Amino acid sequence: MSADSELFKILASETFSSILNKDIIKVCELNALISLLIECNVPFNLFFSQSTHADLACAKLTIVVSPTLTITLSFDF
Repeated sequence: MSADSELFKILASETFSSILNKDIIKVCELNALISLLIECNVPFNLFFSQSTHADLACAKLTIVVSPTLTITLSFDF
């Protein structure tokens, strides 16, 4: 199966849509998404920012679709 079809399979998955429909996610949910990306050999970058008195902890996940197209998602914890 091609990397593109694997990526579309992830984007259409119940795990992915469930995570996107939440305001705040759990670390285990982000780990599940990362596991899917690794399993399907989809390149990504992850940046984590710790919580402060003013802001929640945040993770930014950038999924590389092609050399010219990325999807960036922000998650609060």
